[in-house]
Amino acid sequence: MNAETLKLSKVIQITTVSNVFEWYEYIIFAYLYASIGQYFFSSSDPISAAIETFGVFALSYLARPFGSMFFGWLSDSASISKAARISMMMMAIPPIIIVLIPSYASIGIAAPIALVAARLVQGFAAGGELPVTATFAYNHTETKFKRFACALVNCSSLIGVLLSSLTITLMNTFLTQEQIIAGAWKYPFYLSIPLILFLFWLRKDLFLLDSTATKDSEGRKETGYLAQIYQHRHAFLVGFSVIASLQISFYLMFIWFPSYLNLFLGVPKLTASAFNTISLFIMVITVILTGLALIRFEGKKLLFHFLYIEVVAVIGAFYWLIHDQSYVTLACISVVFSILIGVIDAIALGFLGGLFKSSIRGIGMNMTFTLPAVFFGGFSPLIATWLIDQTGVLMVPASMIAVVLMLSLCVIVKFERELDNHLELQYQD
Repeated sequence: MNAETLKLSKVIQITTVSNVFEWYEYIIFAYLYASIGQYFFSSSDPISAAIETFGVFALSYLARPFGSMFFGWLSDSASISKAARISMMMMAIPPIIIVLIPSYASIGIAAPIALVAARLVQGFAAGGELPVTATFAYNHTETKFKRFACALVNCSSLIGVLLSSLTITLMNTFLTQEQIIAGAWKYPFYLSIPLILFLFWLRKDLFLLDSTATKDSEGRKETGYLAQIYQHRHAFLVGFSVIASLQISFYLMFIWFPSYLNLFLGVPKLTASAFNTISLFIMVITVILTGLALIRFEGKKLLFHFLYIEVVAVIGAFYWLIHDQSYVTLACISVVFSILIGVIDAIALGFLGGLFKSSIRGIGMNMTFTLPAVFFGGFSPLIATWLIDQTGVLMVPASMIAVVLMLSLCVIVKFERELDNHLELQYQD
């Protein structure tokens, strides 16, 4: 095995395996909305339970920008490895706390307060985890493998979400809803405990690959950290727009979608979770194949074209779904959006890495990934659920996705030509 391949394999090992676990435990919370709503809030109405659980889910995202700023600054000023280790430790603790919190029936209002506190800590840590590991992957792979490595970072988080969805599908298959609500909902969180030790071992030698801090610090001293951030303001806007489109599409079509099918269209929970699991599996394969293609092709134009296609596809798909919830309809929508969003997902992080100089890549990738995740990711399930509950309009999620995509495309088109040369220069940095 040559040095380049060894280096790439080591980077992949460090940046992907941990993301699988961390996104598994972060997203499983949303899939367990009914059980968590009844346990921590004592809600008997399914829609109320969903709104309360997705409300806590959204609140955890408010902590992400602060985590993103902290870990982005830390990765630029100290080292990416230090930021990744601290983020990992903070992600590991909340799942253990959540299963130890007594129910609302036992301690009253203290139960949801403790839950929110645990999720805020987890949200702060998540603000640094994926973008920090993506920055690490971008900085520590050979030029031709940068986009592929970043695609695998995103793919690893998808595998974590896939495992979450698969876990829920298995629980819905072998357990009754009464058993899940009575306490079986804690089982997925118990799996976190043995995995924590494995993750600490996995990243024990992370510092060996981290050699950019000194060089980047010198770069910041030469031109000024804040001045460089201002120089990249258009890059921030474009990056924000791309990730906003990805976040709202992914969260509504893969995190919240099973809840939409069950609560508003009457699709059985097992059917909804099974199709969601299949969709995520197809998406993982799509991201891997697209990542391999990115070794030879840039992917920027493909990214923009797929955003245009999704605007049209999402309106048609939801109109069809509202009038027909057959297996054929669910299968077609699953395949189409797994491929559409999978291609966008594969290209996005590598595209972000190319927008910023190495001296501010940490804060650049962290903020352009995390801020859209708050407003267009974490809050979108709550907003969509509340709007449908208040208006009865089932096309709400399609409208939300289409509007964000169109606004994002306007920003991208405005600055696309200006960023062409900029992207090429940063990609070589």
